[in-house]
Amino acid sequence: MSDHGHTMVLEGDNYGAELDSFVQKKSHWMIDAFGVKGYERLTTYTDRDRASIQHDLDQLQNRCERFFSGAVNPNGFGSNWHSLSLGLALGLYHDMTLLTPEQPKNFINMTTCTSEIMESVFVAHPPETNYTLWDSSTVNFRSPGWDVWDIMTNKTIIKDRYHSKGLFWWRSMLTYYVTRPNAQMRQLIRESPKFPTPCIAIHVRHSDKRKEAELLDLPAYMEKAKKYKAKTGISDIYLMTDDENVIQSTKDFPDFKFHYRDVPRTNQGWVADMEAGITKEQQEINFILDVQSAAHCQKFIVTYSSNVGRLIAELAYALQDQEPDVDSLDSEWEVNP
Repeated sequence: MSDHGHTMVLEGDNYGAELDSFVQKKSHWMIDAFGVKGYERLTTYTDRDRASIQHDLDQLQNRCERFFSGAVNPNGFGSNWHSLSLGLALGLYHDMTLLTPEQPKNFINMTTCTSEIMESVFVAHPPETNYTLWDSSTVNFRSPGWDVWDIMTNKTIIKDRYHSKGLFWWRSMLTYYVTRPNAQMRQLIRESPKFPTPCIAIHVRHSDKRKEAELLDLPAYMEKAKKYKAKTGISDIYLMTDDENVIQSTKDFPDFKFHYRDVPRTNQGWVADMEAGITKEQQEINFILDVQSAAHCQKFIVTYSSNVGRLIAELAYALQDQEPDVDSLDSEWEVNP
């Protein structure tokens, strides 16, 4: 305990569900997902605005009306507010459905409202889809079609108190809130292979991204990594990629030590991965393990044209309570659902 924050350590393997429930209602406590097996370590935020926004979010726990329920793009991809899974981060799945608190996936639930209650509320109180009428109290939205672009730069949804923090901070805090690993996910994280820190996180996005952006090979990222190593001496790299050829090309950089997960890489996208026998559930777990690991590094070399690149930076901001050191090799960051 200090003047600026508190730390609590719970010993034992049987606190998972109770701890999830505690943090769900008191989200100013952050659980260390990379703690030691048999221990749960919690800390509070030292930044007053951070603690304040978590308090604001806590007030929504039992508020089932005017509640955000998701946005859908032309491909039918979208996300749901309640008990999100991988689709929130990537916008991948067509069949995202509301889950009750009794049906957790990999994240701590954000509301005590059940699917049935929320559905009935939506009928009685349809959400506001006129974005010009949105204000800081508007937390409910069910999209009828491709309209997420209209809300991406709508700063009126941010409370006046937080305007000085900017959209990146705002998005980062909310992103962390909706993707807090629950007990079963934290256990998987603790049991996964560890890697050294400090480190450089690199995300090389290939496969079906070729339809949307220019694909960059590992040497382009390593130019930034070499400069960072020269300045800091850090040579451990946590590598995320969907391309096995990128993994093989790491041998061209013997002055660095690469760390990456031993997972299948079809380099054809998530549908091809499913056809290759990698279930949606396993893809989700692999992805969360990857992103959580990458977000604990100290330097980030990504492409902001990728949802994953932005997600890593946003989670890093929230987990480390400071703006991350990021090099994007293409776009600038933007609020892009």
